[in-house]
Amino acid sequence: MDQGSIPKKIAFFDVDHTLTRKATGAWFLREMVFQGMMGRRALLSIPFYMFLYRFGPANHTSQKHVPHNFPALRGIPQQVLTELGETTHEKFIRNDMYPPVPELISEFRALGYEPYLATSSFDFLVLPLARELGVDGVIASQLEIVNGETTGRVLGPASFGSGKRDQCRERVDDLHTSLDQCAFFSDSIHDLPLLREVGRPVAVNPDFRLLRQAKKYSWEIRDFRQ
Repeated sequence: MDQGSIPKKIAFFDVDHTLTRKATGAWFLREMVFQGMMGRRALLSIPFYMFLYRFGPANHTSQKHVPHNFPALRGIPQQVLTELGETTHEKFIRNDMYPPVPELISEFRALGYEPYLATSSFDFLVLPLARELGVDGVIASQLEIVNGETTGRVLGPASFGSGKRDQCRERVDDLHTSLDQCAFFSDSIHDLPLLREVGRPVAVNPDFRLLRQAKKYSWEIRDFRQ
């Protein structure tokens, strides 16, 4: 960085339950069932994963509680995944976004932050949302693609917990800045590793465990559910 230059600032935004009311992955499952690509029994798993997300172990240094293999997605062409992501966004995700979100993005851009999405959801699901919001970048989980088709396996660590923190840290290093110049908006206790390292942590629609941490450390709290 040149002497006297102003450090770049990034505002990282989680997606599920932060910018959207429901999980983007749940909407994706619904669309796959609708298109006959998955049985209705798949929808029965949603309450279990929601319970695990809200009340499960808050182990921020391990990915052992995060699914890394999705056999039902094996063999789907990459182009079909992209189209499914676009359809899911148009039918469900864009209408599930909290109304204050575009204004929030604009607010922090005006403060000099470059907005990024940072989510454990899959990239093909959130890229249409990123385009609609006009954000500058996306950090998300990716499926492994071989010969133009998905293997069903997550490529590398998922963007979850400490994995998300590490990926955001790599991104700011590439941009010659640091996390203490950045902000992060999240609803979840699982995002505590990144919240603890940024200069401006913001709890948005926080779950009960994150709410306790936010109050303990006097972090900013915003709630769009009211």
